[in-house]
Amino acid sequence: MGKIAAGVPIEIGGFTGEGIPFPKLLLKGNWQDCFAVQVSGTSMTEVGINDGEYVLLKKAYEPKHNRIMLVRHEGDSTLKRIKIMETKEGREEIELCWEDGSGHSVVVDDDDYQIQGEYHMKMSE
Repeated sequence: MGKIAAGVPIEIGGFTGEGIPFPKLLLKGNWQDCFAVQVSGTSMTEVGINDGEYVLLKKAYEPKHNRIMLVRHEGDSTLKRIKIMETKEGREEIELCWEDGSGHSVVVDDDDYQIQGEYHMKMSE
């Protein structure tokens, strides 16, 4: 477990080596590929992910359109919805989108981000 941002990106950290008991039956696939982090910030409130809550993520390394993913960007990690778009030139463009009603988003370059995980569920679900 650690702490990640849902707002301004922060260094992913605070891994304690501890865990939260969670029924493995609710997980699809290899449960050992899952990890929990505590959310810090309010950029995902419109999808029910609030400051201070714990979310369960599955390890992932490729962006998936319209999925909520843990993204390392500018040296820090943040939880955002991913939009994959095609430019007029035919290139793929990745956009990190806030889900807080602000409409804020950031387009990232190929070398400017790294996918770290895909949102699976809140720990309270």
